[in-house]
Amino acid sequence: MRKIRKISVLAVVVMLVTMGLSMVIPAGAQNVPAGFDYFTTVTPTYQDFGGTPIPADFFGPGSDPFDGIVYYQGVSIGPGDTDTIVERKSDADLPPPFPSSETVPIELVALSLKSEAPITITYNGLNPELWDIDVAVSAATPSEGTMTITRTDTNGGTLDSTLNVYPAFTFTRISDGAVLYLDTGEIPILPPIPFTASGVPWVDTSPDPYIIGSPGFYPSCDENGKVLTIAQSDYAAHGILPAQYEEGGIKATIDINPDTLSLKSRGKFITVYVEFEDSYDISDVDVSTVAIFDINGHPADISAESQPTEIDDYDSDGISDLMVKFDRSDVQDSVDPGYAIITVSGELVDGTPFYGLDYILVAPDVIRNKDAIVTSLQGVEYAIDLLERALLMGLSDLVDKVLDLIHHFIEMALDALERLIKHITQYIKDALYNIAENLIIPLWALADSSPGYQNIIYNMILFLKLFLLMLLDPPEIDFGCMNSLGYDPGLGPHGGETPGADRNGDGTPDSGDVRIGPSAFYSEAWLLSMLKHELIHATQWGHERMGGSYLGPWNPGHPDTNGDEINELEATDAVIREAAELGLSAAELQAWRDYRNQHFNGMTDESGPENTADQDRMTDADGNGVLDVNEDGDPNNDTDYTSDHPADTGYWATHP
Repeated sequence: MRKIRKISVLAVVVMLVTMGLSMVIPAGAQNVPAGFDYFTTVTPTYQDFGGTPIPADFFGPGSDPFDGIVYYQGVSIGPGDTDTIVERKSDADLPPPFPSSETVPIELVALSLKSEAPITITYNGLNPELWDIDVAVSAATPSEGTMTITRTDTNGGTLDSTLNVYPAFTFTRISDGAVLYLDTGEIPILPPIPFTASGVPWVDTSPDPYIIGSPGFYPSCDENGKVLTIAQSDYAAHGILPAQYEEGGIKATIDINPDTLSLKSRGKFITVYVEFEDSYDISDVDVSTVAIFDINGHPADISAESQPTEIDDYDSDGISDLMVKFDRSDVQDSVDPGYAIITVSGELVDGTPFYGLDYILVAPDVIRNKDAIVTSLQGVEYAIDLLERALLMGLSDLVDKVLDLIHHFIEMALDALERLIKHITQYIKDALYNIAENLIIPLWALADSSPGYQNIIYNMILFLKLFLLMLLDPPEIDFGCMNSLGYDPGLGPHGGETPGADRNGDGTPDSGDVRIGPSAFYSEAWLLSMLKHELIHATQWGHERMGGSYLGPWNPGHPDTNGDEINELEATDAVIREAAELGLSAAELQAWRDYRNQHFNGMTDESGPENTADQDRMTDADGNGVLDVNEDGDPNNDTDYTSDHPADTGYWATHP
């Protein structure tokens, strides 16, 4: 958000504080953090090789091409019944007003499918063989795509995704167990499969305690539970539902410490805190059953140490936690640099199972991940080690390498600080926006029920709407050109006026005096659009007075009033362009379009009558390539607007 320069914003904030009014920001974070999505495969899931058959001789000399349809089922890789894992690689910032959207990169990082029935392979039409098919994701080429996440309210929204999948097939002959491999990301005899899904619902909070998901984002879910999603391609489909833990088990909250694990660290333990959300007693956990059983979809078998253990409230949330330890070297041997999804399981003394997961960042020995500050800290540790060697050995190239690494670290630290400031600024902006919106609601109702105080209340609403506009930061408005803002009950049906009237009687229009009348208070969106319209007029006037180069400064009125018409067209077009952001209804948007047409058709030639035949300047009736200005009835008067009025450098000069 650009820095707001006018003291009027501060005045609004001070006014809110001094009024003693406070509002609670609606529950639910406005942003969706990067993370992982877990799915289990359901019907219909198939691949039709008719479009791109497995070629002849693949299964052996003389084998026929395979062009049949294969139906698949999922094979669980954990956690829970997960067989498909998608990673969202960056945060999605979804600030109000809603709907709000952002597109983030995604990658299919795990896939485990198996053919429901074996396929039949023949050799020159004879000697049929049965082969089973297992499907994973290519290890040679990433299966990447994008996900557009849209927040429609504070509880969630919808998503649209595209994903180019490079399958890795394992073919096993049933008769003798012979195995053939085909990684389509390495050997491109089959193309990638472009899957798409649209309108998929998601929610902030899981509707089922057994569903596995990332905090703040549960795709293929609505408030009532799971929703079937079918990712489609021309010759394939993948039906999925959110993965879940075994019903009857306990969904545990897991917190792994440290959040960042260095492969270079020589520490002894990894600490894990286990907390139950339901009414279970954490002291009933059988510590001998607690284990890390899955890392990034791959089985693991790392048991917790029998000692030390302790029960306490480590996160101070009023719920007891169980602290257990794992051997650090065992965990380090099981992870690679990058994000690691670690699933912890165990049982109560009565045999009831529990599951939970957490993410940690695994930092390599040197700088590899440019987006992780903690990785750069490991790089500094490495740089210091190199510096010690350089001082001992006198090798200048090592000194240069140290200086390069330190310079690289400083750049990354500054970049991380910039991102942090951006997120903090956006959070404050979102909070202020919600406070202002929630203050307007009771004021609007109070104005309807208290006509005697309507003038005061409407002025308060106007300043809150001005504050919202400043937060939206529209590029067309220079708020410094507004001299004053106020409610005028005497204004006519249009509902707004600036700067035309000479209210102080000095013989000149009042520059930047914005006045809003009763008809503007038809709805909150209509009021916001009317305020924006009039503030653009103030900007036009102010830039004309200051000699600015703003697109379309105030056009002085000609004998046929075309200058005034251009002013209205420019301000109205700005409202129409951002109708969705302003929240205008279809009827309100049409009203603005009608208003625009009225002024457009009112444009005239200086020497002729008004355009009563609705023949506007944007037509070329005789097809000679020059816009016609023939309202005066002269068919030979073919001259465009900018040459007819060369002094005007506004809207029509830029938008011929």
